[in-house]
Amino acid sequence: MKSFKLNLTGEDVANIIYNEHPDAVHIKRIDMGERSSVYQFETATAQYVAHFRLDSESIDKAKQIYHKYGATLPIPKVHHTNVVNGIHYMFSERVNGKPIVSYEKSTQSRILKKLTFVYSKIVNTKTNGKFGWIDPDGHAKLTSWPEVLESFFIEEVDGFYGNWKTLFEEEILEREPFDQGFKKMMELASYAPRTSFLVHGDFHLGNMLSDGEKVTRIVDWEMAMQGDFMFDLAGLHFWSPEMNFPKMMKEIWTEQGIEIPHFKERLYANLLFKATDGLRFYAKQEHQEGYEYIKQNFTSC
Repeated sequence: MKSFKLNLTGEDVANIIYNEHPDAVHIKRIDMGERSSVYQFETATAQYVAHFRLDSESIDKAKQIYHKYGATLPIPKVHHTNVVNGIHYMFSERVNGKPIVSYEKSTQSRILKKLTFVYSKIVNTKTNGKFGWIDPDGHAKLTSWPEVLESFFIEEVDGFYGNWKTLFEEEILEREPFDQGFKKMMELASYAPRTSFLVHGDFHLGNMLSDGEKVTRIVDWEMAMQGDFMFDLAGLHFWSPEMNFPKMMKEIWTEQGIEIPHFKERLYANLLFKATDGLRFYAKQEHQEGYEYIKQNFTSC
């Protein structure tokens, strides 16, 4: 299985951290994210999380997202960003709590009731009306949600998924399930609203921190977009279907007298995105177990 994380030695990490914080202690790696190397450390006055990347885009975006939405949403504070010897890094606050996924199911269910309020805040956050990927300058540039979903699968030469269609011939990516999922996704994407909403983009229990009662932070905003808010519902449901979070939110909206047009179709369209994109990711990673898991989830989307 391939790793897409920046390969750093413990000495490399320590040197960068000590250069900024000579009194740093308890430097420890965190198993978090697919493309960043992440560590935590402490000083006499604060606790930090350090992200290290080969490029600056996601770090610049995280800083921009915090400055724009951090006053109203539970986003980790970004303290400092820099680059040393081609290594881009960000120091952000380390808050009380651990990923919701690490709690027992009964505790997760209790926390998710509090998550409904956080998710509602994200949904109600105003955007500039455009759709698509939020760039490091805070701009989204597309005009519809179907255009956004389709754009993720346009083959380009460069980037993380550069020349990705070679995976059909070279790796484990199978054309039939992929093409079926993509076609159905685009058909159902037409039900998306013409109004854009703030979308976290990687909304799963591993990216949500809790102290066991409340949600303390939502982390990892590098996939943030503007578009159909059902994308985040689909993301959480895809990886944790047993929690029934879409059903929970639909009941809350019904109690509030809020009708969500084409709820089922929009949820299904975004579940299919998670499935088709997941097939592609695990094929690129040469992760057979993950790939088979996604294939099985096609039947439950």
